[in-house]
Amino acid sequence: MAAVPVESPRHRAFVTDAAAGTATPAPEDTSPAEIMQVRLLVEPPVAALAARVATQADLDRIADRLDRGGQATGDYEDFERSDADFHRAIAQAAHNGLLMNIFDVMNAARALPIWGGLKRRVSTSERQQCYHREHTAIVEALRDRDPEQAQAAMREHLRTIADDLLGRQ
Repeated sequence: MAAVPVESPRHRAFVTDAAAGTATPAPEDTSPAEIMQVRLLVEPPVAALAARVATQADLDRIADRLDRGGQATGDYEDFERSDADFHRAIAQAAHNGLLMNIFDVMNAARALPIWGGLKRRVSTSERQQCYHREHTAIVEALRDRDPEQAQAAMREHLRTIADDLLGRQ
């Protein structure tokens, strides 16, 4: 495996071919519990960062995704697509390419059959409405430029999802 020198004015590092390549997809045996563990580790701090650095265009895009989710309530496929778009728009608003790569690998795990099957089984219109209310709280914190509240609202939302999917109360 070759190492490629990477230099900056103050640092010199080496990146292996493996690290320089594209990220690998999530393992196919990734469980819903593992997905939720990673989401809980990654997404709340991403929301806090987005509250600090999002542009008005970012906030408008997130609000648009929120509106789409509200309109999709009751339709599983549309709601899931708008939900994924909503969470990705928040990650994009953090303006960090490495973080986006990590987010995309994590988010790709949501396309795995085990996740989709479980999510479909527990999806109800009432749960979608609950998620939409929680998304609204996240957007309000982002608009208020309140990193702590954005992080807390995202954490609460993800805990709701984990409880719904994994049966924790």
